[in-house]
Amino acid sequence: MCVRYAARLSSVSSNLASHRYSHTGERHFTCGIRHRPFTRHDTLRHHLYTQTEEWPVQCELCSKGFYNHNSLESHEHVRLGQTPFRCEACNKYFSQTMYLSTHTLIHTGQKMCRFQKCKKFVAQSQYLSSHMPTILNL
Repeated sequence: MCVRYAARLSSVSSNLASHRYSHTGERHFTCGIRHRPFTRHDTLRHHLYTQTEEWPVQCELCSKGFYNHNSLESHEHVRLGQTPFRCEACNKYFSQTMYLSTHTLIHTGQKMCRFQKCKKFVAQSQYLSSHMPTILNL
């Protein structure tokens, strides 16, 4: 089992099953338009929105379509320059919780991304691109 997500996923058995598919490569959901297979139903649903351009939520300012209200809210924070999410360790502000979560890894020392060639772990995937030249002797 994937140790990284075990605690979060085990609380909901459907989440655990969906996550297993990401490791096994099983794709149980197929797009009726492009016949492209997907491992998760929500990923197929998102794909279908991109194919039909019939998004369930739209921005009132620019008419851009979104999959759900959370995505619209994140878009509005970025568009309006709002940064409501604060890092408690250094008081830096972010427009999206995802950016705050990624930033927090700097303070916790937790390393989530792994470079396959040398097996080195880094806190954020962006550091992999800066580490790559040292491995490839560039």
